[in-house]
Amino acid sequence: SKKFDPQWMPRLALSYQLEDGLFWRASVNRGYSTPTLAEVRSTNNIVNTDLDSETGWNVETGLRYKGKWASADASIFRYQLSNSIVNRRLPDETDYFLNAGGTQQVGVEVNASSWIIYPQNCGVVRGLELQSSFTLSNFKFRDYQVNQSNYSGNALTGVPRKVVVSNARVLLPWKAYLFVQHNYTSEIPLNDGNSIYAPSYNLLQAKIGWELRLLKARGINF
Repeated sequence: SKKFDPQWMPRLALSYQLEDGLFWRASVNRGYSTPTLAEVRSTNNIVNTDLDSETGWNVETGLRYKGKWASADASIFRYQLSNSIVNRRLPDETDYFLNAGGTQQVGVEVNASSWIIYPQNCGVVRGLELQSSFTLSNFKFRDYQVNQSNYSGNALTGVPRKVVVSNARVLLPWKAYLFVQHNYTSEIPLNDGNSIYAPSYNLLQAKIGWELRLLKARGINF
């Protein structure tokens, strides 16, 4: 069996209203996460008692705006993680997990939405909302060496550098709506040496639905 020592996890958060609808925020906190059962006993059916907990410090600041027609949220963060748990694939296609020293995760997240046509009860187009989000992830290994291979400074396995998601929601007559979404994801490193990458891709989705209101505060979407 393995015992985990008690941990101190402080958190300091500040929020300040700059003007009507515009807020600034900042936070500093320490995180702690023990390995999950699936990580301790993975598909190779070996119980890994050497797996340690992840710990890290996160520093984040950002701005948030909320108005009648539009809203936006932007933040930048820096997360310093120790004993990062990463996945490994064995030749027989089973998995196991190990601690990869540490990672440094610096990122930017921006999300904005706006009503181009504010919701109304009549018209062929009763409303039109556009929304977009952008994520920039500069995640790298630090102090990570396996046997003779040193991966310090390499991009974190399985994390794309850029993700952009944009969607449009169109409100139609008789409580019908059309939802269209586009997702762009940049190339993804598939191994710690960054010698193999999954190519970038674009994904387009669309849905037509109808909202049936059964109760005053509840509804069902089809």
